[in-house]
Amino acid sequence: MHWFEELNKVFDKMFERDGLDERTFRILLNMYAAAHKLEDAIGVFNKRKEFGIEDDLVAFQVLLMCLCRYKHVETAETLYQSKRREFGYDLKTMNIVLNGWCVLRNVHEAKRFWKDIIESKYKLDLFTYGTFIKALTNKGKLGTAMELFRGMWEKGCNPDVVICNCYQRLCY
Repeated sequence: MHWFEELNKVFDKMFERDGLDERTFRILLNMYAAAHKLEDAIGVFNKRKEFGIEDDLVAFQVLLMCLCRYKHVETAETLYQSKRREFGYDLKTMNIVLNGWCVLRNVHEAKRFWKDIIESKYKLDLFTYGTFIKALTNKGKLGTAMELFRGMWEKGCNPDVVICNCYQRLCY
């Protein structure tokens, strides 16, 4: 606990002297997420304006990626849902949360969030398909993965190497 207090003092002094930039905020967000200090990570994000840095979609995506990287996907999704009006709907942001559920191997939650993506009317990209197909094949849901693969082709989205590797896993 003491270490984080000292670190906050260092960042406050850095701000007074030179100001803080996006990279510094990224380091702070990652550090707090890694230490499972979710309120502090979100607090740092919310303090951006105090430090003279505007909130934007990219910064919000960085926060979500840090949370998901350290298995705080539920918090990331809740934050996404609460801030989506402020930052807008965006397929890349949704992909971050989908990938988080898939990395956790929680196919049930990934499928639920997948339906949200489908309902959003975005044109799915390779990353979206690849993330979900890989999660399905890793969980042994081969029929569903094959259906999704076929649907991807029908919609004119040609697979990349990652998706082809997943497809090979389906066949062998």
